Amino acid sequence: MTKFFNKYFYIIIPTLIVAVDQGAKILVRLNFDLFQSVRVIPRVFYLTYFGNPGAGMGIPIPRWWLVALTVFIIAGFIYYIARRKPACMWFKTSIAFILGGAFGNLIDRAVTGYVVDFLDFSQIGFPFIFNIADIFVVVGAVILMICVIREKKDEKSEKDGA
Repeated sequence: MTKFFNKYFYIIIPTLIVAVDQGAKILVRLNFDLFQSVRVIPRVFYLTYFGNPGAGMGIPIPRWWLVALTVFIIAGFIYYIARRKPACMWFKTSIAFILGGAFGNLIDRAVTGYVVDFLDFSQIGFPFIFNIADIFVVVGAVILMICVIREKKDEKSEKDGA
C-alpha cells in the first residue's frame, strides 16, 4: 500500500483536494444565491457566495491570462517532479497541495469564468473571501518556502563546515 501511495502521491493528494474543493463549491452554488451570506459563528465566520473573476484578492486580471498562467505553473511543477523526483515528504506535500489548489480554481475559471469563494472572515477584519483550493495553495506555498529556506541553510552549513 505504501509503495502504491508513494508512486501515485502526486495524483492521489491533488485529486482529493480537487474533490473536496469542487464538492464544497457545488454545495454553495446549489444552496446560495450570489452574494448571499449565512452566519456560522456570529461576528466571526460567515459562508458568503462570491464569484471572483480576477486573481487572488480580487486583482482584476483577464481570465485567459489566469488560465494560461495556471496551466504554465502546473506544467512547471509536473516537469520539475518528473526531472528531480523530490524525496523530502514535506517538499512533495507542498507541491501536491499547490497542484490540487491550482487545479480546483482552474476548473472554476474554465467552466464558469470565475472562482467560487465562500469562506468569509470579514467580520474579524480578514479582507478576503476565499475557498478550500486557496487554502491549499497558500499552505503549500508556505511549506515550499520553508523547505527551500531550510535546504539553502543546510547547503550553507555544509559549505561553511567543509
